[in-house]
Amino acid sequence: MRRIINSTYISLDGVIQDPQDWPGNGIEGDGTGLKVQTDLLFGCDAMLMGGRTYPGFAPAWMARSGDPFSDRMNSMAKYVVSSTLTDPEWNNTTVISRDPIDAIAA
Repeated sequence: MRRIINSTYISLDGVIQDPQDWPGNGIEGDGTGLKVQTDLLFGCDAMLMGGRTYPGFAPAWMARSGDPFSDRMNSMAKYVVSSTLTDPEWNNTTVISRDPIDAIAA
């Protein structure tokens, strides 16, 4: 059995917005945050997202290539839970339109 790992940027007061500005937020770090995200991205074999996340991720990552992060995001399997998305443009994307618990377990 495989694990589902949740990686969400959220502030202490519960705000989730402008993820492109996180986690550095203009502060020079020690590289720990980048290492965590790199290990997570390259340690998983698929991405699971909801129908509201997909429209933000797909065009942003499809517009990028030629670096290890973009190439990994664009080549890995992606699963989108949505009852409205029918023809995803982002390669290797599968839409889960039925019961997500049963589909993910399968």
